[in-house]
Amino acid sequence: MAETVIWKIDTYKIFQYGHTFSYAGKDVRAMIVLYEEDGPREVYIYFSLEGDLPATHAAGDRVITWFPYHQFAPLMAMLRDEEPIFAHHLTTSNTSLIAVATSEEPVGEGEVHLG
Repeated sequence: MAETVIWKIDTYKIFQYGHTFSYAGKDVRAMIVLYEEDGPREVYIYFSLEGDLPATHAAGDRVITWFPYHQFAPLMAMLRDEEPIFAHHLTTSNTSLIAVATSEEPVGEGEVHLG
């Protein structure tokens, strides 16, 4: 049976590496850590140029996942420009997935520019 746990992200930390390092047998170019608002949960997102990335897995309150490196800039834009941001962790008997998402927003809301 599938289970989804959703929590609000209130802070994050970015690591952009000048050289790659190896983790779980893959070259890492960048990492973003997302922190739960008022809670213990963390999401570690590793970014790699390699195609076949390790599966998402949870270790206690920490979810570790991999994204292709070309998704680093779009995720950074989401974290900078959107609010609120949520982590959705879906688990089944043989799968663990993480999604970073906004809440529902009105269509055509557009960008707000402060003067």
